Amino acid sequence: MSSILLSQQAALDWVGGHEWRKGQSYVRGLTGLTRQPDGTLTLLQGSAHGQEKYIVRVTLAGKEVEAAHCSCPVGKAGDCKHVAALLARALQSPQDFSVLEDLGSQLERLDAPALRALIRDMLKQEPELRGLLTRPGRTAKGTAADLHKRIAQAFALVDYDAEYDWEGEGPDLSDLEPLLDALRGQVQDIASLDAAGYADLYRAADAMLEGCADLNDDDYDLGLSEYIAVARTALLSLLQQPIDSPLRENILDTLEESIGQLGWHRKELQSEQLELFSALPAEEREHLRAFVTRLQGLERHEAYRHRWAQTLYLLFSPEDTNLEDELALARATGRPQEVVKAMLKHGQTEAALQQLERETETVPPQELESAFAEHGLLPELEEYARHHLKTFGVRAWLYGHYRDTGRHDEAHALAREAVLKGTGDHAFYIARWNGQFVRDPDWLSELRHISPDWPADRADYVRQQWKKAGQTDSLLNFLLEEGLLSEAQKLVSERSQVRPELLTRLALNLPAEDAKPLVLRAVLAHVSGRGRDHYRAAAETLTQAAPLIGQDEAREVARLLTQQFPKLSALRDELRRAKLLRD
Repeated sequence: MSSILLSQQAALDWVGGHEWRKGQSYVRGLTGLTRQPDGTLTLLQGSAHGQEKYIVRVTLAGKEVEAAHCSCPVGKAGDCKHVAALLARALQSPQDFSVLEDLGSQLERLDAPALRALIRDMLKQEPELRGLLTRPGRTAKGTAADLHKRIAQAFALVDYDAEYDWEGEGPDLSDLEPLLDALRGQVQDIASLDAAGYADLYRAADAMLEGCADLNDDDYDLGLSEYIAVARTALLSLLQQPIDSPLRENILDTLEESIGQLGWHRKELQSEQLELFSALPAEEREHLRAFVTRLQGLERHEAYRHRWAQTLYLLFSPEDTNLEDELALARATGRPQEVVKAMLKHGQTEAALQQLERETETVPPQELESAFAEHGLLPELEEYARHHLKTFGVRAWLYGHYRDTGRHDEAHALAREAVLKGTGDHAFYIARWNGQFVRDPDWLSELRHISPDWPADRADYVRQQWKKAGQTDSLLNFLLEEGLLSEAQKLVSERSQVRPELLTRLALNLPAEDAKPLVLRAVLAHVSGRGRDHYRAAAETLTQAAPLIGQDEAREVARLLTQQFPKLSALRDELRRAKLLRD
């Protein structure tokens, strides 16, 4: 039996220094210590005793920690103080761990009935493990024929109520993820399926959509969109195959039912589904369009009517509509860019430009770029963007367009204006458009990248920010990144409120004589925060600065701190742990 190979650095890296220190008081109190080899892995287990008994498990792969778990309230991630204690005990006293037989050897001795009995016993003790049985590869048989059953079972085991999800974590769909991959794989291999395979794929897609419909909540996003999209793509792919009634009617009925229950968002449809839809027989296309039209007509809420109209607009191909019909469909979407693009498509250039100017809300230029480029209208789109720079995202598009076309002077002017004068973003536009416009870049970084005279632009930025008392920390961070140490020293000498972490960072880049007062200021700022975390930060600051100001000087500061704050025993403890106080 090999010894425990764990390295102390790996243990520290896994739990972090803070939890490592907290765990030291639990090391000697651990009980039930075992270690068990499992091939190349070693499984450690023990019990920690706090307010109650906690089971602690760690998996080692050589010198590294591969996984860990603790049954305490914060131990799910495996980096709590109890895990730290078990790792420390393994390093300090590996002989305290009772050695168990190799797990693989134990399992190899069990025949099929014994393994089934073992699994049943395990499921009785841990019912939540039932989801593991639904995953592909758990049986010797192929997964296609019974995939629908395992999908249904996996959904049945999802225990979730959005009303009690205080943290907004959403349902645990981890047992469904491998089943989704299996369904996606069947769609990719659809050309090799026979009639029985088509039926199996249909049942699996139907089970996925039914499970999503049962779990779906209109008021919360539960992260089901990918599951819905893959299942619907499976149905549309099946309709491309030589399938006759009654299976074909069942597929169409299920597709309609899923649309009625779960919607059919344009973003889902704009993927491969639109191409699959376009390849359907004309009567089936018309049947689905009529169904979506009825849903739109029944919808009372304007936003949802727009959403149905957006789907319907995509379902109509150019040969299905004339200009008047297409404009009516485009207007119903509530997306003015669709109206403009429809006019351009039918050669109504002047009408399109006039329509764009009449819109009260700014149209995202990146959504018009392709259509305008096709009709030689990019100069007009640039002009439109220049008049709407205060709308979130427009400046970013125009800046990128200038760069892509080699107009660096104009791009530089846009970036400089954004840095020195602001972008003019309004909260309304940020909230409304953030998901549709490209995200605004870091304009300061862009200016640094594109500026023909960065020192001059930088000086203008520093002068501007210096006037804003509320920008002290961001300006100091910028000065440090730029290596402007003398300016940074001047700034902190003028400002009373500076984050201690930034003071320390500045101090560590200065000569010892200049660094000492900044280190002391940072330490006192940490201590004034009160609480063990702040005291620990003060001790860490002195430890960081010791190589620069000298170990004796750091210890002298620590000694003076205990004299100035004699009642702060936690501060004394942290300084002692950092070996800054002599016992």
